[in-house]
Amino acid sequence: MADTTTKNHDYHIVDPSPWPLLASLGALVMAIGGV
Repeated sequence: MADTTTKNHDYHIVDPSPWPLLASLGALVMAIGGV
């Protein structure tokens, strides 16, 4: 996928896809660890 096909973002990240996944995974680990 080229940058032209994606939405025009002011910020330039390599791939913003893995960050929400890592955040949810981290929250899941903390939730399991808290129990």
